[in-house]
Order: sequence, then C-alpha cells, then structure tokens
Amino acid sequence: MLVWAKTESFEDGEYATLSVGPVGSLTEVQRWENGDDEYHPYPFDLSIFDAGGTFRLQFESHMSGNNDHLYVDDLLISGTPAFGGPTPTPVSSEGQLYVVDVSENVVYRYGTSGAFVESFALVNANKDGRGITVEGNGILVVDKNDKKVYKYDTSGFSLGEFDLASANGDARGMASYEGAVLVVDKADATVYEYDAEGAPLGSFELVSETSNAGIVSAGGPRTGDYHLRIRGSTGFAKRAADLSGQYGIRLQFWAKVDSFEPGDEAGLQVSPDGVTWTSAKTWTSADSDNTYHFVDVDLSSYDVSSEFWVGFVASMSAGNDRLFVDDLRLVRPSPGAILGLPSDGFESGDFSGGEGWLSDWTTTGNASVVVDGVPHVGTYHLRMRKGNSYVERPANLTGHSSLRLQFWAKADSMEGGDYVEALVSDDHSDWTSVKTWTSADSDNAYHFADIDLSPYTMSSEFWIAFDSGMNNIDDRFYVDDLRLVGPIAYEIIVNAGKVTTKAVVTVQDGEVSILSWERD
Repeated sequence: MLVWAKTESFEDGEYATLSVGPVGSLTEVQRWENGDDEYHPYPFDLSIFDAGGTFRLQFESHMSGNNDHLYVDDLLISGTPAFGGPTPTPVSSEGQLYVVDVSENVVYRYGTSGAFVESFALVNANKDGRGITVEGNGILVVDKNDKKVYKYDTSGFSLGEFDLASANGDARGMASYEGAVLVVDKADATVYEYDAEGAPLGSFELVSETSNAGIVSAGGPRTGDYHLRIRGSTGFAKRAADLSGQYGIRLQFWAKVDSFEPGDEAGLQVSPDGVTWTSAKTWTSADSDNTYHFVDVDLSSYDVSSEFWVGFVASMSAGNDRLFVDDLRLVRPSPGAILGLPSDGFESGDFSGGEGWLSDWTTTGNASVVVDGVPHVGTYHLRMRKGNSYVERPANLTGHSSLRLQFWAKADSMEGGDYVEALVSDDHSDWTSVKTWTSADSDNAYHFADIDLSPYTMSSEFWIAFDSGMNNIDDRFYVDDLRLVGPIAYEIIVNAGKVTTKAVVTVQDGEVSILSWERD
C-alpha cells in the first residue's frame, strides 16, 4: 500500500496515526508527530496481515486545535498481479511499485514487500509530475505544468513524450490498461483516454463529488448506515442516468436540512446534458428542522435524455450547514397514473389532493389526513378512528375497463367486533363491500390491497369509500398511496416524413385498444 500525506501546524505532543488490519484487530503502522507541510510518500507492506473478510484502514487524529491538519491523498492498495501484463496501477508485472515525488522530481521503486529498491531523476522538462503508471515495459509520468506525458524505461532512460489534449490542462493522475493511457483532469472532472503514442481516443466525465459532498454515516441516515451529505459553500454531487424513451418519470427521495441560517440555500438541479442546469427544488433556513421529509419531483416537464443528470448543490455559509439526502430513486408510476386515472397519496396534507377526481374527499366523523402513525410513503396518510369515521370520493371512469383499485392499508388496536370496509358504487346509492378488515388484520403494519373492479360498471360518477365500525378512539385504520390502475400502456411513435404520430395503446387478451393519439 502507498499513501501520500502531509502534516500542518503540529505542536509538541500532537500526532496522527494510521492503523490497518482486519476489523477488530488493527495495528498502528504509521505515526505523524511533526512535518514540513509537504506531501511525502509512505509505503506499507500489507502482506503480513490476514486480508480475509473485511480489511480496515483507520486514520486517527490527536490534535488540540482546528488549525492542526493531516492531509491524505493518492492512497493506493496493490499487489503482485495474478498474471503478467499491464495493470491500471503503477505496478509492474513483477509486482514492483513506482512512485513519483513531485517535490523532488524523482521516481522511486519499491519491491513487493514495500522495501525501497532504487530511484531515478526525471528529465529537466518533467518538473511537475502528478501521476505515474506502468505500461508494458515502460514508465509513464504525466506533467501538469507543460501538459505532457513523459516515457521512461524501468531504469529511467527517457523514451520521449506526447502532448495532452488542449482540454486536458489540469492533469492530476493517470493509469493505463490494455494499451490505453488514462489521464484524469481535476478542473473539468474528466478522464481523457490516449493510445500508447498519444493519439486521443475519447473522454468521459467523472461522477462529481466535491470535498464538501460525501457519503457519511454521521447525521442519522433515514435508512441503512449511510446517506449523502452536502455542506458549506462548495458542496456539489451529481449523477447521470439513461432515461431515453421514458415517460411519467418521478424523482423521489428523502431530505433533511440542518443548521441553516438566513441566506443559506441548497438546491436540487436537473440537466438533459450535464451542461444546462435547471433548478427543481430549493431548501432554505425555513426548512432547517434536522428532520427527514419526503420529496417527490415530477420530471415530465423536463427533457429526459440518454444522459439525464441529477445534482445537489450547496450555497451555505459554514461547514456545519448541511443538506442530507437518502433513499433516492427514479420511479415511473403505475400504469393507471400514467394514463391520468385517479390517485391520491395524501401528500397535500388534506382531503383535496391527488389527481383525476371529480371532487374532494367527503368525510364524516373522526377521519383526518395526518403525519403521525408512520405513513407508508411520503409524509401524510389517511387515518380513521372510532365507529363514525367515513370517507368517500367520486371519479369519472366512463370508457375504462379492467381497472383495479390499489392502495396500502394498516389496522391498529382493533378488538373483536371492530371492522373497516372498502366500498364501491356506480351511482352513490347501491354500495358493494369489496374488502373488510377485522381484528385479525390488526398488526399495525402496512399491507398492499389490490381489488379487481372489472365486475362493476364504470360510470361517469364512480364512488370509492371507506367506512369504519370501531368502538374506541385508539382503534385506528390507515390508508396511503391509493390509485386506480388500468392495463399496461405502450407508446408507439411513427415518423413519416415531417409528420410524427404518437399513440398510447393497451394490449389485453390479444386485443389492442387505442387510449390516445396525437400528430405533430
């Protein structure tokens, strides 16, 4: 293993350490007690440790002030290759490790045990070596200052050089693999690829994560052990996905804001190309309650592409101002939601939310849209209590067939004799019970309900209702993420000259039904 490190402003008695080994059995291998504020390489032989299972590297500080620092960069773990040939690290086929020292303009060679073997000086023009790799039987060193890659044999004899692409002006590291040379550029977060003679082969952009953006365990993740943290004035993280040909896509995640002062902001941005960005959501000090909240962003108004970018950006005044993100996903709603059928996730916080309905929910008794009781998804869900709770809502389902009513429900504290019913009616007069919950279902856990509505007449005023028969205020029934769904839809696009025709169709039992069409 090789690591570059430097110390800054250490006083007497202050130190930092590096310990390595299997989890639960770490051994200190390096202690820094003073320094010259210059980076130096530190090689370590890890072969003496049992590498089976999880292997841990642990840096630990013992300093008294905020101006005392240990910096670590270019950490590399490598071993003798299993077979000969080029590797994407500065390790030869014999397991020899090559290290370039930018302050001394020298290449050092270490053996498989980490012991120093020899060194050679770089040519005079190669004064700013920022990366090194082994390619075949030669050594390549990338120079940031004059934007070249210099070639040497293993003894240090110069074999020439080649120029980097004009855009590759801030080279900070390199690797090689199967005859290709890869050079990473810090300024534009891009890896540039060259052949062995220096001819450009292409480039790709790195997933961006600045020093003020990281995947951390601190701060209380919502689920699991880690979440994304963005902080300070420069925190930024972005990632791309192929959304070509998709429709009805939503970006859903959980976010929380901590320690924002007036003027602090963090934002969600999206881009179809990674160049032109659009703000999709902003968090301010008004959102700073250090509590996770569900975020649901409709991407249908954006130009989803084969390289659609999602990014989180910080504009905060201090490192303690933080935005956390967890459980992020791109989702496409169920087929019914895509076709504009009624749905309600109760995220409006009242009885008027959702889409596709003729009117709001009508309620009587002890029915509310609440945050308590742990919703299935999002922040709110419907809660019914006691024996006089009733909710109903109408939708125009004329022309639809083979629909299903889907939702999540949970019952809590119901005793013998308590019940809740789901009801449907095509005229608001004659009602049919389609599902019943009793004390046998009372486990305070959400369960998916899927009800086939094909036996019922789809009318212009089709009603859905929930009716309770419980005897206590502590008897509770919850509903979340309710929707009517139809057969899976397909989009067909036909181009004829300058005319484009789009049709949304369903296929059921071999029969094709056209749901909608348009012509440009």
